[in-house]
Amino acid sequence: MFNVMAEKKFGISSTFAIQCSICSQTNHISTSKQHRAGSRGPKAFDANSRVALAALDNGIGFSHVNSILTALDIPNMTRKTYKVREREVGKIAEGVAKATCKVMFDKECELVKENGGTVDTDGLLPLSVSYDMGWSKRGRAHNSLTGHGAVMGSLTGKALDFTTRNKFCRTCQSASQTGGNPKPHDCRVNHQTSSKSMEPLGAVELFKRAPVQSNNPAKYAVFIGDDDCSTLSKIREEVVYHVEKWSDTVHAKRTLINHLHKLKCET
Repeated sequence: MFNVMAEKKFGISSTFAIQCSICSQTNHISTSKQHRAGSRGPKAFDANSRVALAALDNGIGFSHVNSILTALDIPNMTRKTYKVREREVGKIAEGVAKATCKVMFDKECELVKENGGTVDTDGLLPLSVSYDMGWSKRGRAHNSLTGHGAVMGSLTGKALDFTTRNKFCRTCQSASQTGGNPKPHDCRVNHQTSSKSMEPLGAVELFKRAPVQSNNPAKYAVFIGDDDCSTLSKIREEVVYHVEKWSDTVHAKRTLINHLHKLKCET
């Protein structure tokens, strides 16, 4: 490529300035298509957005992405470029997830009605769901800064709703360290107490939202989950409708095996 005059890199994409060997005119050729990501400013390269989307889908971050790119001998992305594209695709992925949950919520209501389910005296259709929360940290995660919980329909086996609990925002932390006010941003901090309390508080949020989640007024009348008493106690304390608790088979078997093993060790 002797007629390449210059290259300008944008993340993993590039724009080459190529001089025509016949008329000597300089043309600019990009290695990726571009799209409008905001109301102003230069367009974003599709390849950079796809990298951020792939990272979110696989649960990895900036450091892991650059490690993979280095192994493939592909130019790395700067942290700023990656975070901008991550925020772009993150909002879109979140919107798609919420829309999909509403579709599955309506599907769960349809299946309950097909199986003979009827609306209770409070005007809400009772649903049987499972709920659990995970933390973005290995082990028991009692000091995790984030947690994510989801409600799964017992008939569809799909997520009907989800929530996240966050104790940390880097933008707010940077502002507090400098003594200034944080710049306008999408702050996701919504939790102040212990990480263990994320699970019951997340459950309360989802169970309260069920009656107004879609055009099919419903409630999570049966809660299938582990034997965490704090979650059930919080639900019955703050949710206006009655919730029945069932133990799921996985946790029930595990509890039984642990008790039997303990009994064997004591005798």
